[in-house]
Amino acid sequence: MKTYQKILLLIVLIFCGAVLIMGNLTELKNGAKVALKSANLMTVCDDTLYYSLGNIDPRFGVSNEFILKSVKEAEGVWEKELNKNVLEFKEGAEFKINFIFDERQEQAIEKNKLDSQLDKLEEIKGGISKEYDKLELEYQNELLAYQKNVRDYERRVDEFNEEVEKWNKKGGAPKDEYED
Repeated sequence: MKTYQKILLLIVLIFCGAVLIMGNLTELKNGAKVALKSANLMTVCDDTLYYSLGNIDPRFGVSNEFILKSVKEAEGVWEKELNKNVLEFKEGAEFKINFIFDERQEQAIEKNKLDSQLDKLEEIKGGISKEYDKLELEYQNELLAYQKNVRDYERRVDEFNEEVEKWNKKGGAPKDEYED
């Protein structure tokens, strides 16, 4: 065989091989992914995870639009960090986001109610404490004033008794003195 025929045959074989490989590229790619995943050399983040909304219990009080917006924000954080599309909303996707209302949510709601009641009681207690402190201060001021008045009264009684005793020692007070 002549050299140019060998070269032509080689080019045809390479071309046919390339066409064959290109035709099976998707299968090769998927097979490679499976092999890499089974060897733990490929992570879930290497593929885009398509998600959709599943059961959203209305007792959560959030709309589907709010959930999708929030998930989209979280999706953006991951994709920015990894610099690739790892999550994507697709209606009817197999991976579902569900909001299931169970005893944990009931406990959380009950906790929030109790926390709210506790906050109100703390506020009332604070008001009562302030009122008590105010009344205690008023009481202490009134007590001091009363004690001063008692001391003044007792001093005047002592002075009066001394005056009476002085006059009694003299045989009694003159009429003009005890008419005062």
